[in-house]
Amino acid sequence: MAEAGALPEAFRLKAELDAARKLYAEREDAGEKRQLTALIADLQMRYEIAHEVRRKFMR
Repeated sequence: MAEAGALPEAFRLKAELDAARKLYAEREDAGEKRQLTALIADLQMRYEIAHEVRRKFMR
């Protein structure tokens, strides 16, 4: 995977999660924050799963 220049899914999800958290901090509208909270929760769950899979694979 490294030779092909591909990043593990956990890395991509972490970048998306960081971007969503930054957007959340910048927003003031409660409706937008509610939507971003749901997105952050989804990304966090997917990141944790991908991270755990990668950790188990690398053992």
